[in-house]
Amino acid sequence: MADSTCLVLIETSGNQRYVFDTNKRRENVGASELIRRVGGPWLADARRAVGMTEANATLIAASGKVLVLAPDPDVGRALVRHVTLRALREAPGLDVAGIVGEPFDLAVDVLSEQVMDVHARFQQARALRPGPDERFLRLPIVAECRTSGLPAMTIVDESHGRDPASVGPRSLPSAAKFAAAAQGLDRLAAAAGTRRDAMQETLRYLEERAEWVAVVHADGNGLGRMFFDLAAWSDTQAPDGASRRERNDRYADDLRRFSDAVDRCTRWAFRQALGTVARAAAADADGQPPQTPIAAVLPLVLGGDDLTVVCDGDIALPLTIAYLDAFERYPDASHTDVDDAAAATLISSVASALTGSARLAASAGVAIVKRHYPFSFAYDLAEALTHSAKEIKRRVPDAPCSALDFHVLYDSTAADLARIRAGLTRMEPAADGVAGMDTMSRLVAHPYVVTPLDRLGLTHASAWVRRHHWTRTEARVAALRATTTGDAEGEVLALPRGQLHGLRSALFVGRSVAEARYAALRHRYPEGAVAVAALGGDDGLLFWREDDGVHETGLLSALDALDFLPASAPDDREDA
Repeated sequence: MADSTCLVLIETSGNQRYVFDTNKRRENVGASELIRRVGGPWLADARRAVGMTEANATLIAASGKVLVLAPDPDVGRALVRHVTLRALREAPGLDVAGIVGEPFDLAVDVLSEQVMDVHARFQQARALRPGPDERFLRLPIVAECRTSGLPAMTIVDESHGRDPASVGPRSLPSAAKFAAAAQGLDRLAAAAGTRRDAMQETLRYLEERAEWVAVVHADGNGLGRMFFDLAAWSDTQAPDGASRRERNDRYADDLRRFSDAVDRCTRWAFRQALGTVARAAAADADGQPPQTPIAAVLPLVLGGDDLTVVCDGDIALPLTIAYLDAFERYPDASHTDVDDAAAATLISSVASALTGSARLAASAGVAIVKRHYPFSFAYDLAEALTHSAKEIKRRVPDAPCSALDFHVLYDSTAADLARIRAGLTRMEPAADGVAGMDTMSRLVAHPYVVTPLDRLGLTHASAWVRRHHWTRTEARVAALRATTTGDAEGEVLALPRGQLHGLRSALFVGRSVAEARYAALRHRYPEGAVAVAALGGDDGLLFWREDDGVHETGLLSALDALDFLPASAPDDREDA
């Protein structure tokens, strides 16, 4: 590779909107496949077309993102032209842009600084471009696409001769997604370790029969900062007296390997999580033919430190918990695959040097909605829940700690998390009526810590972490399901459902009313005393007081999770 070179950055934008702008699961799969092709076959074809044969020229080739060292700006521009024209022809509606950085000398200049510069230039250039919607302007008389609302250009038949109602007009983006779905299903099946026909059945189940469907979005904590600081770590690995060219080559190789290692971590964690919920589902079936596909999951985005899946609502929370746990365990796990073992060692080395811990962590948002609820809104809710879960970085700043936030959407209004959470926060009057002494109450105790306490360490397992640990939610769910021996009817619920519904309603009346009902439950059902106690905090009350003065309760979250958690937690996960 010559010393004179330039960086080429090609990246997609609005990926989640492109994937989730329709409720057609087949088109969701096709959209995710088209995004993957940017850094896959389209990049490979473009490199061959411009004569770039050096294998180490590509620094990052993730789903929707490409960073390449080109020999000169003309070759870089040709590379961008080939990829973006391919996207225009084969993935209409996908926002793909590229930029060619200024030429620099690998023997003199610092490669990591050039990487930051090309990213900054890309953000500026992208802000000046019109969006892809400008390509699909409406005429006064035009047929409307059945799934996207864009102007239609063709007729798509997805009935296979069975249902004439499935034949209808489609826009150019919808038709492209539909056409890419077959190859996308093959890729999803490979990622899930299953067969194409099984993935096809999962797609049909989620689209036609599932009562509740979940969108799960997970994102690594602090990975952006680790990539930013990777240059400093890489520099420490270079031998004393190494030239600038040698240090740049070392950084390019470390960036390539670390990007691949994080990608492997995400994929491995997903496979581990999928295996956990599949085994649990098979055990629940107890030899009987399952009524739903075992582990009905569509991994639409799976790469880098990002995970976005659509799955059956019944397995969304166990799947997410298992994924976050596996994501943390990857550096310490025993890997039979040589490449995974090398990737785990690299992650451990980099993370230890940059953060003081050999582990990674992630945050996840889980939006559980009815099957026909608009997926674009469901993803927006999942993304907002992920941002809420990332509050854990402020609560536990000195150790990798994973967290999740979730919401079960029972109404059909637009899923705006800020509006939802505002409705779950109340101003409570002071008990003695003293003006200015009012307090706030929150009916959810988010985010929920997932990292086991023994893994987190006693130093970081603060009182806040213990109060918000996911195992407390699991304990409350177990209490809601607890049974006792009845007089003549055998096992009965220790806490009758009618009483719990009354307690739930009291939460929305006020904290004092809810506490009074909670106290009445403890006296009325002494045989369920253990279950009643598990619903509250450590001081015997339903609400506890946080450091900011706000009172919180975990009961509402447990009631929402009741129908979406298995009867017993998967035994694969380490105890908290």
